[in-house]
Amino acid sequence: MPKNRQKTDTSQTTQKLEKIKMFQKALVKFLIVVATLAFHKIFFEPAYIAYLESQGMFYDFGTAFLGYMIVVGGAWVLASIITRPMKKVSSA
Repeated sequence: MPKNRQKTDTSQTTQKLEKIKMFQKALVKFLIVVATLAFHKIFFEPAYIAYLESQGMFYDFGTAFLGYMIVVGGAWVLASIITRPMKKVSSA
């Protein structure tokens, strides 16, 4: 096999591996956001609605929108922290 062909194959393999890593990272972020939304919907939202009703307030679109934006934003930050590249620590 010619050397040029081998270099091309190696670079294509490297590019494919990078695409796979990017897809895996995006998938992990997506799963973290979905899991956080499920947690919010099952555990936090009913308690918050009960609190609002006890205070004589309503659970309307604005309240729901704000809650979901906080949850999605927090989940995205958490997912970004979890999936960020780790710095290599050199042992001296």
